Amino acid sequence: MKIGIIGCGLMGKGIAYNYIQNKDDVYIYDTNPQVKDWIQENEGIAVDSLQQLGEKVEFIISSLPTVEAVKDVYLNALLNVLKPGSVIVDMSTTDAGTAIEIASIYNEKGMYFFDSPVSGGPNGARNGTLTLMVAGDQEKFNEILPILQVVGKDIIYLGKNGNGQIAKLCHNIVVASTIASIGEAYTVASKAGLDLEKLEEILSKGSASRVLAVFGDNILKKAYDNVLFSLDHMHKDVSLYTKTAAELQVPVLLGAQTYQLFEAAKSQGLGSKDTTAVCQFIEKLVLSTT
Repeated sequence: MKIGIIGCGLMGKGIAYNYIQNKDDVYIYDTNPQVKDWIQENEGIAVDSLQQLGEKVEFIISSLPTVEAVKDVYLNALLNVLKPGSVIVDMSTTDAGTAIEIASIYNEKGMYFFDSPVSGGPNGARNGTLTLMVAGDQEKFNEILPILQVVGKDIIYLGKNGNGQIAKLCHNIVVASTIASIGEAYTVASKAGLDLEKLEEILSKGSASRVLAVFGDNILKKAYDNVLFSLDHMHKDVSLYTKTAAELQVPVLLGAQTYQLFEAAKSQGLGSKDTTAVCQFIEKLVLSTT
């Protein structure tokens, strides 16, 4: 099968790798010219433009860092390039409004657009064990499910376009607020003289275990330069979550506090570090007031 991949960063590389291993013809576009070396080494097919990619394939997966990048690709570059019947699975994290807008335009052109943000990080992408939150045409979803199973272990269909993005934003606000809570708890425990490795063991065996399984080492070792998911990206997702809640007229007290923490951490120049660097900001904030 001919598959197009748009965005070959940490997530895109893992996604592309699995389709290459599946013996598909994988055409890859990324704005970073250095990615071409990786593409060639892994037997993918590098293309020089989105138009070239759109002319080669009828099944596209995108993994892009911002809402603006997604809109630029689908509302500008590819809008009049793809053929009727083409399928787009956007695995970026955006917002419901963006997904609905793009889907309505492509549906009118006889194409299928799915918003399908993912969870599982770069390791999940590489191992083909991502969780996919898929929204769009259900009949077409049933057809493409075997294709999605190449990269996804848990694939959850959520109905109409936009629902995938709502689910992902709700997921990430829980992750973000849990990380912030762990950062605060570690600061309190450290000041009390508690062995933080023992505390991590306790938390890992309790309800906090899922977040710690992914981010625990970075928090404990303060390894904020080991970027599993950047603070910039989490800040974007938390911001989109609070915006979505406001549009729905739902007050979010904890969500708003979490957003303020990530906003402050970003303003301190921590955006390019791992999302757990919010713990560094919390530690400094707490210790500066005691």
